[in-house]
Amino acid sequence: MRAFKGFNKDLTCRGYQYEEGKEFHTERAECCDTGFHACEYPLDCFGYYDPAYSVFHEVELSGEMDKSGDNTKVCATDIKIGARLSIAGLVKMATYSEWCSFNSYVGWLQHCDSFRLYQKYVEPNVEYMHNYYLKEVKGNAEICKRKNYSGERKAS
Repeated sequence: MRAFKGFNKDLTCRGYQYEEGKEFHTERAECCDTGFHACEYPLDCFGYYDPAYSVFHEVELSGEMDKSGDNTKVCATDIKIGARLSIAGLVKMATYSEWCSFNSYVGWLQHCDSFRLYQKYVEPNVEYMHNYYLKEVKGNAEICKRKNYSGERKAS
């Protein structure tokens, strides 16, 4: 599962030293107690790590998992530390996640015949989401094509 994790600036968290590109394992995963914690929604990281004193990374969680009921906090027995993300990068990840959720919701509404839901949740956001798509999703895809990127993300 892809998630996002905050660290102290020296890449430590609760006394544990991490390293970008490395994988780590622990025996148990229980939210707020033991295991490797991260957030599915990028901006939830700010509830645990002050952006002024922290660094943020994309991570891959696997193994045994546990979820917190408070937000998107999740805990796992295995974690791989991915690329570092700037604050702007973390925000962009959140916006892209919201764009994907919006499109999923629009697809679902096509099959449920609920015009009032469409009016309430979709219509007010159509222009914003369309502009986001043109600028960030399609625009970045065009930039990647011009620069001949493979699309594969590499840890820096």
